[in-house]
Amino acid sequence: MGERAVNVQRVVPAPIGTPLWHAALSLRIDVFVVEQNVPIELERDDADDDARTRHLVIAAPDRATAAATVRWVIEPVGFAGIDPELGAPVHLQRLAVARTWRGQGLGAALVDAVEQEAAAIGALAVYLAAQREAVAFYDRLGYRAYGEPFPEAGIEHRHMVRVLGPGAARPRQVEPPPG
Repeated sequence: MGERAVNVQRVVPAPIGTPLWHAALSLRIDVFVVEQNVPIELERDDADDDARTRHLVIAAPDRATAAATVRWVIEPVGFAGIDPELGAPVHLQRLAVARTWRGQGLGAALVDAVEQEAAAIGALAVYLAAQREAVAFYDRLGYRAYGEPFPEAGIEHRHMVRVLGPGAARPRQVEPPPG
């Protein structure tokens, strides 16, 4: 387990409107808007303020800034061509790690945390749209690319999915867990 297990313990929820939520949005602007030139109107969307969206953060040691962040939502059955037999997938989105924190397992820790939360609500699959440069990262974590590459915010992406363990049941709720 090593580094990933230690980091997962540092993953905390960032409820809407809290200082950690604002820190997460700030980090996403730094990574996606400043570094990758994604227009702010494409980076920031209605899901950020939706109570059904779950935001997670690994705080930097100062506890005021985010070292890494991710959000997830539950999508409808059959979303993005995922087998309807897998039920409603969890959609992992907006994974961002601050430049100074990259290479330390924080991204993998956030993916693990999303998968744990997805399994806890009974989801059978986690979906994401990976930037071309991140496909190998997600592949190492057990995600499978499918379909043709597609542009999103001017960046080539791939659909990717990971089917969770066989013991998981279909989601019984449509809201993320509290916290």
